[in-house]
Amino acid sequence: MIWVRLDHLGIKPETSLYFQGIKVRKTKPLAGFDVACKWKRNYQGRTVDEAWFILTNLGDLPQAIAAYKQRMGIE
Repeated sequence: MIWVRLDHLGIKPETSLYFQGIKVRKTKPLAGFDVACKWKRNYQGRTVDEAWFILTNLGDLPQAIAAYKQRMGIE
């Protein structure tokens, strides 16, 4: 098993990544998550300093990002 910290992935602006079957932990590992990563250089006219990391079970990057955009539009 390889452990990777999210801040060590080397994601740069305009990058999108999707990882399947990830174990996520703060203290005790939990399995079965996917992680969608996206970093837009600008969002709604503002410069963005970091990427989004979204835990999901939707199966692919476009679905995860679309669901997150819809949710954030509601909140």
